[in-house]
Amino acid sequence: MIPNQSQTSRGARAITLLPEHLVDQIKAGEVVERPASLIKELLENAIDAKASKISIEIKDNGLELIGIEDNGTGMTKDQLPLAFLRHSTSKISRFEDLYNLNSFGFRGEALASIASISRLTCVTSPYDNLEMGGVIELHGGQIVKHQLFKGTHSGCSFYIKDLFYNTPARLKFIKSKTAEKNSLKKMIHSFILAQPQITFSVKWDDKEATLYPNCQEDYTKRISSIFFKKNEPFKKLFHLNESYEGYFIEGYISQLSTKGNSGKHQFLFVNGRIIFDKALHQTVLRGMERYWPDREFGHYLI
Repeated sequence: MIPNQSQTSRGARAITLLPEHLVDQIKAGEVVERPASLIKELLENAIDAKASKISIEIKDNGLELIGIEDNGTGMTKDQLPLAFLRHSTSKISRFEDLYNLNSFGFRGEALASIASISRLTCVTSPYDNLEMGGVIELHGGQIVKHQLFKGTHSGCSFYIKDLFYNTPARLKFIKSKTAEKNSLKKMIHSFILAQPQITFSVKWDDKEATLYPNCQEDYTKRISSIFFKKNEPFKKLFHLNESYEGYFIEGYISQLSTKGNSGKHQFLFVNGRIIFDKALHQTVLRGMERYWPDREFGHYLI
């Protein structure tokens, strides 16, 4: 319920429907807790759109700008406004479709939530008719621009500026610059590691972009580029590959270890999705006790 002056005979506030813009802002708190969760939603959309190249640009840890450009299937101008409505989706049309999902998202809540708490611009062109693309601009969920766009290639480009500009109360939940940057890096690296068939480009503030080329033929190159610094000599990785009753596990673990867990790259994935589980994390660490010295830890990808 929201504050309302209308009262019942006993003085209780009357039940009313929440305005749509307020619903979107509340939902945004579930979808977009911090810049890293916004990056997650947009990267999943790009992968669902079958992108083979994704460029990421971040300014002020995502509070000033988050830009995601992909070469996926794209959308038409007419479809564009629908993408920012709650529960609009191209993934399901009936209940049975839930049992055959192969995409990251399907509920159609992310874009509506992101648009409701930011100034968002989306430029897109569909793969089958580049001249029927569109540009849309939303401020706090309200469309302020929507027009035709003739592109040179298919895909979507999202530019999210001034995150939480109309919900400043959420800014108090933002952590330190170091914590936010580490969280963003962890999320971005998880996608780079989980999608070796995609070429990624990542640009932070005014620094030069870092390129991660398609690496399906030599996956260890990409792992090493995340795990180790450029000027470090070659570091050996343990490789594990096992199966049990229809379940398969593969992993890469650094032979190098140092004291403490700080600064370590440690990733757990299930079916290509990153997960965070303390029990599984401790299981990995205990399993490496025979290789890593006491109280030392290394990088791992499972």
